[in-house]
Amino acid sequence: DVDIFHILLAQLHRTQGDATKALQHAGRAIALTPKNPESYNCFGSAAFDLGDFEIAEKNYRQAIELQPQFFDAIVNHGVVLLKLEHFDAAEAQFRKAVSIEPRRADLLEKLGMALELLERQPEAIEAYRTAGELDPNSIGPAMRLGAVLREVGKIDDACCVFETAARRVPRME
Repeated sequence: DVDIFHILLAQLHRTQGDATKALQHAGRAIALTPKNPESYNCFGSAAFDLGDFEIAEKNYRQAIELQPQFFDAIVNHGVVLLKLEHFDAAEAQFRKAVSIEPRRADLLEKLGMALELLERQPEAIEAYRTAGELDPNSIGPAMRLGAVLREVGKIDDACCVFETAARRVPRME
């Protein structure tokens, strides 16, 4: 299949920071095999890199329509939905991703972000707490958990989270 080379080229151009070339190759892959969800996911990622979130969302959605359990497209779709401030839809995508890979701290952190933006702090706290338990050396979940705890007035709990994170997270030198 020739489209796989265009997908690979699109991915390589993205890693080199050339989203315009990535978009061109992903477009060629779609033209060659319009039923390949990976082509739409690549096109969406290149559009996302270019800041065209509406086009990215449309392509991630198309990838998921073609392959409903396409994990990368589901996660990417959730991220772009956050950018577009469609928080309910983002939450749904992150919940779907977590149902596929429940032990991924980064997914639980993203779910927590969607919940926090929906002003559902108790659920966000739980998502961040679980993410931190899964990856105790990650800075993101601890920072977000502490911030939400502080926001809801649980200052002592926030201090505890930050103190624990300060002991766990490796220092940069």
